[in-house]
Amino acid sequence: MIPLSLTIILLLAAAGIGALAGALLVLARARRERDRLAARLFRLEADAARPYLDRLKPLERFAGFVYLDGLPTVTDEAVGRPFGSGVRDFGRGNYEPAIRSWTVADGRAQGSQLIALGFLRGGTLGLRGRHDEARSELEKALGLARQLGDRPGQAACLGALAAVEQAAGRWEPALARCREAARAWSVLGEPAVEAVMAGRAADLLEAGGRTADALAELRATLKLLENLGDRAGAARRYGAIGRILAGQGDLDAARAAHEDGLLLARKAGDRAAEAEQLAAVGAIHLRRGDAKRALDLLQRAHKGLRETGQGRLVLRVLLDTAEAHRRLGAADVAHELFEQVLEQSRKDGDREVEALALERIARGLAAHGVLDRARDGLLEALALAGKDGDHRWQGRALALLAEVLLDMGDIAGSGQRIDEALERSADSRDADTEMLALMLKSRILRSRGEGKAALELVQSSQSRVERCRSLHAQAAFHAERGQARAATGNPGAGIADLEKAVELLRRSGDGRELGRKLVSLGRVLAVTGNPAGRQRIEQGLELLGRLGTRRDESWALRKLAEANLRAGNVELVRRNLNRALELAEESGDTAGQAKCFAALGRLRFDARDWAVARQLFQLAERSYERVGDAAGVAEMQRELARLPADSAGVKFLDR
Repeated sequence: MIPLSLTIILLLAAAGIGALAGALLVLARARRERDRLAARLFRLEADAARPYLDRLKPLERFAGFVYLDGLPTVTDEAVGRPFGSGVRDFGRGNYEPAIRSWTVADGRAQGSQLIALGFLRGGTLGLRGRHDEARSELEKALGLARQLGDRPGQAACLGALAAVEQAAGRWEPALARCREAARAWSVLGEPAVEAVMAGRAADLLEAGGRTADALAELRATLKLLENLGDRAGAARRYGAIGRILAGQGDLDAARAAHEDGLLLARKAGDRAAEAEQLAAVGAIHLRRGDAKRALDLLQRAHKGLRETGQGRLVLRVLLDTAEAHRRLGAADVAHELFEQVLEQSRKDGDREVEALALERIARGLAAHGVLDRARDGLLEALALAGKDGDHRWQGRALALLAEVLLDMGDIAGSGQRIDEALERSADSRDADTEMLALMLKSRILRSRGEGKAALELVQSSQSRVERCRSLHAQAAFHAERGQARAATGNPGAGIADLEKAVELLRRSGDGRELGRKLVSLGRVLAVTGNPAGRQRIEQGLELLGRLGTRRDESWALRKLAEANLRAGNVELVRRNLNRALELAEESGDTAGQAKCFAALGRLRFDARDWAVARQLFQLAERSYERVGDAAGVAEMQRELARLPADSAGVKFLDR
């Protein structure tokens, strides 16, 4: 396609305006020649800079590129000596002396050398977290680069400014600078650096919740890398695509992307990239409930990452490895690995990984009903992250904390954390966490018997479903609406919603949530007298049992007991409840124990076994007291009041 500017020139020439058209053609040729020469000079200078770049790797990782102009070959010792001294100090981690040396070099530097020195100072200040000073230095260098027409200098300063804005949490300015930098490198004919900037733009879009735009940016970047033959770079972009798809709950597509990345990494001989993709595929198998396959992949990934020096990723993989061991019944090994990650992250001063470790441990504790420790771990993780941390991660951690508090019967505390999760998810444009938090709010309303208000809240959230990229969040909406509809006398519509939730979760491969929703669907079907109800509950129970989440398994057994009670099979009910009680005791689920004691007490009451019924109601009352469930305590006191006065039997003082 002929560029618009050249088309205009040709039209002018055809119209007989020959002199002007000829001048414009000369200018256009001159501009193209200038850009070609600038790019050639840039590559020559980059070759000369290679010995220095090894010492400046942290700056390259931060800014995406290191711009040195002609400093490595400068003949003026008043510039070259302090420049070299600064590079050596930087390589030893002495950043402040390096900045001072580069400031000294300014005294005799000229032209683009001043731009390069300003880039070095600004990038290093950004790396040190001194964002305002870094921004000032880099904007000054950028202004000079524009004044002198130094296009590589402009592109480098724009990329460094993007990194500074991102580190300061200013997503929109960072994204704008990234895109400017990518365009500048494209004009210079440097697709490798252009791809780096485009990849960073995708990361920023993802962090801002604009996942569709992030995927489009990554796929465009893939074309650049494929044209370059950069298999290792393409492998990492496939990894980023897989990470986004996994976050959306589309685990099949995510695994396919990671496996494409794995194939490219192996062809490129990039062991670090190969290990990263193995870890990602392992994490997907873990979410699907295949802990044995996950463990094999994660252990291979851990070996590769350790051998290639990927310290932070090693710790993240160990968290998934610990979870796989836990699900396979090796609780001691899991505990040891979790503690290892915590100890190492604290030793490294890596608050982000420490917070992530605490949050992951809390998720496991919550799944097993150890709610007080899960709550404490989440509070510690959130305190470590601080209010200025990653709002997307904070929103999800707060939503989990709200769910834990709700399971503990702390309605007020749960409501407060839901509001905080909604605030963080709005800040980070995380529609998925927003939906999950709103559904928790609806659950609180249902627990209070306010089914109509719950249904109104869910219905008002329907427009948000279209913004949810996560199949898990979409399933949460349909499941909650289904239960709210069933609670307000519309079980048919409720069943349709719950079946939709199950369908979404089958696609996502999220085993735990699929198991729970199958049980919820079965419960509503059983209430309507549909014999398929018990079958659905049993399917969910089997899946939860394979995952090893004892608290969930206990909950599912209680729902199966309710269905068997409706069918009149009292012996099965008793067996279901006794097994549910064992699992609740194993997992430390005091609230679950209370519900089992209460249900068993009602069975004994119906059998007119007053003394045993009293003992069971008293155990339930004490269990409800331990978790602070005032409504449960009051309910047990009403049950005790129904018993005949002469059935006092043995009084339980404690258990």
